[in-house]
Amino acid sequence: MFEFEHFNLYKKEDFDKYYPIVKDWWEKRGWSPIHPSFLSSNGLIIKKDNKYICAAWIYCTDSLYGIINWVITDNETKGAIKKEAIDLLLEKLEQIGINLGIKLIYTPMSVNSLKKLFMKRNYVPASNNITEFFKKV
Repeated sequence: MFEFEHFNLYKKEDFDKYYPIVKDWWEKRGWSPIHPSFLSSNGLIIKKDNKYICAAWIYCTDSLYGIINWVITDNETKGAIKKEAIDLLLEKLEQIGINLGIKLIYTPMSVNSLKKLFMKRNYVPASNNITEFFKKV
């Protein structure tokens, strides 16, 4: 049976418990870990049999628009269990968004397997011509 835990990395006890997990997942994929200051206070992590499988964050804006970002999974869980865990993760993040008044969720995506999971949940690509930009200020 899957379980989920809502966490806020701005709380020391949550930071100490959850950030090492997701940081390790990013590093094992060869990705630079996202600095905790850039992660929303609305984090969610899914586990099964006391093993964490996936996590992501939902961001609220000052409008009806929200963002799901930084979906990350462990490197060991595969197949149907991983897909089911991610689907539950998205379902619970969407519910958090609804509870916060969000009416439209955006998610940047580059991983093809995740794109398919999002499309199964009725997410639609915004455009094939979008390029995303970031600037540190």
